[in-house]
Amino acid sequence: MSQLCLARLPYRRGNDSRAEGCTMTRSLSSPCVRHRVSTPNLRLLIGTVLSLLLVASCGLDRPAGGAGPRIVSVDDSVIGAALHQFDFSGGWTWSQGAGKFQQGDHYSGTTGDQYSIKFSGGRVALFGARAPWHGIAKVRLDGEERPDIDLYAPTRADQVELLSVHGLGGGTHELTVTVSGQKNPLSEDYIVTVDRIDVEGPISTATTGPSPSQGPSPSPTPGSEPTGQPADGIVRAAGTSLKLNGQTYRFTGVNAYELATYWDVNAGCGGQVNDLDAFFGSLRPNSMVRTWAFQDLATNKHTGKRDWTGIDRVVKAAERHGQRLILTIGNHWADCDQPKKGKEWYEDGYRAVQPGQPTSYWDYLREVVERYRSSPALGMWELLNEPEIACGSTPVLREFFDVAGGELKRLDPVHLLGSGVIGGTQCGLRDQDYVTVHQSPAIDVLSFHDYNRDDEALSSEVALRLQQMAKLGKPLVVGEAGIKAGSDAGCLSTARRAAKFEAKMTKQFSGGVSGFLVWNWIPGTEGCDYGISAGDPTLATIRDFNLGSGEVGAPPPTSAPSPTASATASPVSRAGPPMGFNHYNHFGNTINEGIVREIVDAMVRNGMREAGYVYVNIDDSWQGERDANGNIRTNSQFPSGIAALADYVHKRGMKLGIYTTPTAKTCAGRTGSEGHEKQDVQAFANWGVDYIKLDWCGADYSPDGAAAIARKWKEAIAASGRPMVLSINAGGTLHVPPWASEIVNLWRTGDDICSSWYNQTRDPDPASSCRGKQPAGIRDYLFNNTAGNAPFVGPGHWADPDMLEVGNKGLSFEEAKTHFSMWAMWSAPLLAGNDPRQMTGSDDASRILLNTEVIAVDQDPLSVMATKVRDDGGLQIWRKPLAGGGQAVALVNTRDEATTMTLSWRDLGWTSVSAVRDLWRHADLAPGGTGYTGSVPAHGTVMLRVAGS
Repeated sequence: MSQLCLARLPYRRGNDSRAEGCTMTRSLSSPCVRHRVSTPNLRLLIGTVLSLLLVASCGLDRPAGGAGPRIVSVDDSVIGAALHQFDFSGGWTWSQGAGKFQQGDHYSGTTGDQYSIKFSGGRVALFGARAPWHGIAKVRLDGEERPDIDLYAPTRADQVELLSVHGLGGGTHELTVTVSGQKNPLSEDYIVTVDRIDVEGPISTATTGPSPSQGPSPSPTPGSEPTGQPADGIVRAAGTSLKLNGQTYRFTGVNAYELATYWDVNAGCGGQVNDLDAFFGSLRPNSMVRTWAFQDLATNKHTGKRDWTGIDRVVKAAERHGQRLILTIGNHWADCDQPKKGKEWYEDGYRAVQPGQPTSYWDYLREVVERYRSSPALGMWELLNEPEIACGSTPVLREFFDVAGGELKRLDPVHLLGSGVIGGTQCGLRDQDYVTVHQSPAIDVLSFHDYNRDDEALSSEVALRLQQMAKLGKPLVVGEAGIKAGSDAGCLSTARRAAKFEAKMTKQFSGGVSGFLVWNWIPGTEGCDYGISAGDPTLATIRDFNLGSGEVGAPPPTSAPSPTASATASPVSRAGPPMGFNHYNHFGNTINEGIVREIVDAMVRNGMREAGYVYVNIDDSWQGERDANGNIRTNSQFPSGIAALADYVHKRGMKLGIYTTPTAKTCAGRTGSEGHEKQDVQAFANWGVDYIKLDWCGADYSPDGAAAIARKWKEAIAASGRPMVLSINAGGTLHVPPWASEIVNLWRTGDDICSSWYNQTRDPDPASSCRGKQPAGIRDYLFNNTAGNAPFVGPGHWADPDMLEVGNKGLSFEEAKTHFSMWAMWSAPLLAGNDPRQMTGSDDASRILLNTEVIAVDQDPLSVMATKVRDDGGLQIWRKPLAGGGQAVALVNTRDEATTMTLSWRDLGWTSVSAVRDLWRHADLAPGGTGYTGSVPAHGTVMLRVAGS
C-alpha cells in the first residue's frame, strides 16, 4: 500500500537561492522524524527567490533499515526551460523527449472542474502552482481520497510538486483532481492550476472539464480563470504577445485621462467630455483607451461619499462601441495626477485613509476592481499612473506590486495587470531595477512611456525595454507616447507629429511591442502642446495604421525573393547597428568624390539603400592641410568639399560618414585632429556629416587614456548640435568594450579585416591581397576574442569586427555567406567594402548583401550579440535571441570539407519548436523532431530563424 505525507514549510525571502526544508520519514518506533535537507536551486521565473512551499512524502510502510528519506522537490532543469516546454495549444500532449505529460501553460479551472488521467506504472507526481488567489483541490487516486492540496501562497511559485506517490502496483491507475468548493481561508475563490504530471508508465486516457455532477462550466466571471485562449473577448498574455479570442492582439489608441470628469458630481480633472459616444465611435474597433479611475473621480464632491457616476459613464460608452479600457487606479491627484509617492507610502501608507478621501487606497482598489471586473470593456488594470520611487528603494516598489498587485489578481484573476511605469532612466526603475520590479508575478504587461527625442522612431531606451521584454517573457506596451505640436511659431505641425507617430509605431511594433497609446486626447487644444483633439491627423494615423497579423516576430514570407525583387522589398527595420558602405577595403586611398557620387547612385539603383545601406563613409583619403585659422580643408581628390558631397548624399535619402584620428597624422600620413578636436567636429557638423570613424593610429591605447580620448570626442559631438555616430578603433583587445560601450556607438574588436578565409592561422588565398600582412581572415574572427564582446553589446552600442569583404576577390561564395551571416549574428555594422557599381542584382555580392532575411537578424532591435553554444572541432553553433521570443541560429563549418551538423532544440533551451526557416534558402522547414540535421559546405554556414513551442 502506498500512502502520502504532505508537509507545508514556512517560506523565506532573501538572496539565497537555496532554501532549507525538512522531509519526514517514519520509523517503527516513532512518528515522522525530521531531517534537515537542502533542496535544489529554484530559478523561478520571477527572478528573485521569494517563497516556496515544499511537499514531502514518506513511505509509511518502509521497513527498518531500509532506504533513507526521499526528498521531494522541484526539478530545477524543468523550471529553467518551463516557458519553452509547454504546448500552448490548450490540448493535452505527451512530450516524449521530456518524459512528461503536460497541458497548456497551465490547466486552470473553477469550482467543480476536474481533470483525470489514466496511466500504467508505479509512480505519479503532480506539479502545479501556488499563488495568492488559488484555493484548494481535492485529489483521488484509484478511487481513494487523498489529502487536499492547499494551493495558497503569499507569492506565486510555479512548478511546485504538489503530490508524489510511489509504490503503486501493476495495472492501470487513475488520478483525478477536482477544484474544491472549499475556500482557502486566505483566498476568495477556488482556482487550481496544474502545470505538469509525471508518470512512469504510458498514458491511456486523459480528460478535462466539469465533473459529471457539475454540468457545463459557467462562462468566465470574476473569480474564475478560463483555460486556453477562449473566444470570450478577454485580452490575455501569451509569452511576449497579447491574445484576444485566440488571435494575436496588437492595439493602438489614446490616453484620455479626463473622460470620467463630470463636474456635477466629482471634482473632475481636465475638460468634461459631453459626447462620449462620439469619442469612442471615432476609434478603430478593439482600440485601447487608457483613462483614470482615481478615487476622486468616484467620490461625490458635495457629500464626500462614493459616487460612480463619472466612471460609469465612461465604461458604459466603451461597452456600447466595443472598445477596451485600461483603468488606472489611483487615490487622488495634484495637477490631475496622484502626487508622487514616497517610500513610506509604498511600504504601508497606501493602507491609510488620505485627507478628503472616503477610504484608503487599499480599500478603494478592492471597490473599483469588484465594480468593473465583469465589464466587457475592461482591457487591463494599472495600480497607479507612473509609480516611481527613490534610488535604492526598488525592493519596496517591487513589494508594493507583489502585495497590491497580488490582491488585485486575487479579486480579478482574469484580466491583465500592467505596470504603468514610465520605464525610462528614472532613479529606482532604470536598468536592472526595471527588471526587478517587472519580475513581480502580479505584473502581466510591461510598460514604457516614450517621450524621447521626436526624431528617434526607436530610441535606445525603447530598444532596451524590448530586450528586457524578451528576458522577462512578458508583453510590452508603450503606454504613453508624446510629441508636442501646435500652431505656435517654431512648434511642430500636427501633420508632422502624425508622421512621426507613424514612424514610431512602425519601428516599435516591428520590434515586438503589443500596444501603442498616444498622449493625450483632450476636448480642445491651444498653443504648442501634447494635446490631441478631434480632427487632429494623429487620430486618423492611429486608426488606419496597419497592425499586421500573425505572431510578432514571425519569419518572413516563404517565397524566395528574386534577385531584382529583393532590391525593392520592404525596407528593413533600421533599429540595429549602422549599415552602409566604406571604400577602404576595395579602393584604399585612391577614392575621389566622383567615384563616391557614382557609388551613391549605384546604391540607390541596385537596391542597397532600400535594404538598409544608408551610410556612405569616406575613409582615410580626403584630408588636405589646415588654413591659417586651423580649419581643415579637403585635398584635390575632393575639390568640391565635404559639404557639397554631403548635400548630394542627403538628397538621395542617405547619410555621409567621415574619417579622422586623435593624432596629428592619420595612419596614411594625412592630417589628423590632434589639438583641433572640437574645431574639426564642429566643421563636420556644419558640413552635414552623420558618422565619424575615429582611428587610433598610435594614440594612447591604455584603457584610461583611450577612454579619455573617446569621451572628449563624445562631448565635442554633443556640443556641435548635430547627432553623429561615433565609431572608434582603439585596438581589438577585451580591455576596450567595458569603457567603450559606455561612451561610443561602435568599437573595433580585432585586427583589420582581409578578403581571405585564412590569414593568421594559415596562409591566405593567393587571390587575396592579404599575404604577408597582419589583417585577419574570416576564419580568424571565428576563433579570436570577438565573442568576448557579447556582454557589452546592446541597442546604441555595438562591437565592430570591421568592414565587409563580400564581393572582393579572395572569398568563395560559401565563405562570403559565412562572413555575412556571422556579422549579422553578432549585431555588427554592415558596411559593404566592395564596389557597388558592379552589383547587378544577380551576382554573388547582390545575393548575399541584399538578403533581407539575414539583414533582419542583424537589425533586430534587441541588438543581442550571438554567443557560441558549442564548438566540436571547428563545427560551431551560435545562437542569437530575437525580439518576439524567436532565435537566430548559425551552424558554421570551419573545416575544409562538407560535414553533416546537428542542432538540438535543447541547445536553444527548448524541447520543441513551432517554426523553422532557412534564411539562405528562403524556405520554411518542418519544425518536428528534436532538432535540425543537415549538410553544411566546407567553410559554409546554415542560418536558421526558429520559433520556440
